[in-house]
Amino acid sequence: MVQGVFGMEPKHFNMLAIAAVVSLVAAGVVHGAYNNWSTEVMSGRKLLPSLDKTATKVGGIALQRGKTVLTLVRKDKGWVLQERGGYPVDQAKISQLLVDLASAEIVEPKTKVAERYALLELEDPAKDDAKSTLVRMSDAKGKAIAGVVLGKRKIGAFGQGKAGTYVRLPGDPQTWLTNANVRATVEIYDWVDPVFFRMDPSKVVSMKFELPGGPAVSVVADAAKKGDFKLAGLPDGLKVKDGLAVSNIVTSLKTLELLDVRKLEKPATGKDVTPAVLETATGMKLDIRLRKEKTDRWISIRVAAPGSNAEAAKAMQQKVDGWEFKVADWRVRQTFKEAAELFERIKPEPQPATKAPPETPTKEPDDGRTPVMPQLPK
Repeated sequence: MVQGVFGMEPKHFNMLAIAAVVSLVAAGVVHGAYNNWSTEVMSGRKLLPSLDKTATKVGGIALQRGKTVLTLVRKDKGWVLQERGGYPVDQAKISQLLVDLASAEIVEPKTKVAERYALLELEDPAKDDAKSTLVRMSDAKGKAIAGVVLGKRKIGAFGQGKAGTYVRLPGDPQTWLTNANVRATVEIYDWVDPVFFRMDPSKVVSMKFELPGGPAVSVVADAAKKGDFKLAGLPDGLKVKDGLAVSNIVTSLKTLELLDVRKLEKPATGKDVTPAVLETATGMKLDIRLRKEKTDRWISIRVAAPGSNAEAAKAMQQKVDGWEFKVADWRVRQTFKEAAELFERIKPEPQPATKAPPETPTKEPDDGRTPVMPQLPK
């Protein structure tokens, strides 16, 4: 029998060739399944073509997910949160959203079947359990400019570190994969500077608390240990609880991050409020109040006295005065502690044991009878 190439029989060679072709076809199928680009690629077509020319005219952005609606409005001094009494928005985050939407290009068409929208997180944004976000942009007079429903982001869609976003236009059943990594939520902290309070603990000289149901407490800078703090004026019979790091009470206030914010019309008062006064080395005094509302914690900070550094006091005042901030419970518990977490009673020193005095012998009771003397032998 004639041997084929490399000593292989023609029959065997043909079988291997067929197998190789099948492998290539299979590889092509797998590649096609995972390749981000399809035969219907439409790169270059803008998602919102009119936004290029109208982005600078956008005066309002309404975001909706489920029952939550958040409205960002442009005012003379910048963007603010309409539902939060005009709290200032981070301008850079607005610019980023508008740039992302204006530059977004359609890459690949996806499903038109409404029942499959949820797979791309593009279901009706008004549904209670919706994961999609409706974004509507309007001009200063409220006239609609553009709108889009944002869905799931596809991480690595266009290479490492290059994500895409699934979208659809309101009223249009067609869904798309775009080349833009667009993120827009209805969470307050995603649109503002989340750190609303910054302080250098080394500049603090004291912090006084009025503990609910307990004594007043003063935390003061420890002159003997720079950067440390100690409890001053402890009530009689009490001492600092073993294991308590007193300095953490002040140093934990270095920064505070908000979860939500609301207007504060008047200082918080009542049995669920713990007031404190923090004083700095320049004499600035801050009236700080922690309010408990079920499982939520709200904190307000007011400049009660500017001290000698008027510029620093003004900057602080502009940031916090007139607002109440929702904060994480674990975060403020490091500073605002219960009396039982701060103190414990001083145990009395054990007294040395004393020897009992020797017992005094007692006389037999006299019953009035004359004792009979025993007869001695003669």
